Amino acid sequence: MAGKFPKITNPPSPQISSAQELGLWIRARRIAAGIRIDDAAALSNVSVQLLSDLENGNRSVGIDKVFAVINCLGLDLMVKPRGEDLDDRDAETEADNAPKN
Repeated sequence: MAGKFPKITNPPSPQISSAQELGLWIRARRIAAGIRIDDAAALSNVSVQLLSDLENGNRSVGIDKVFAVINCLGLDLMVKPRGEDLDDRDAETEADNAPKN
């Protein structure tokens, strides 16, 4: 799905440590975008039951299906070492990419 998504009001915590927390993000994005669950499932090429289970953190879902849904809904999944701030990583990357004299 291309295009911009509306901003999520009252977004869940960006730190995700469970399937339930990931499900909160997926549901929040879908609802903010005004997409019905059956339409989101069809756009993601997953079943409505799988998407419902994912949103509710009810069962283990294959990582390929998780990525299909989050990509469809315009979300990014980021991984970082525990305790490290993403802003610190961005600063390191910028320093590494800076021209050397």
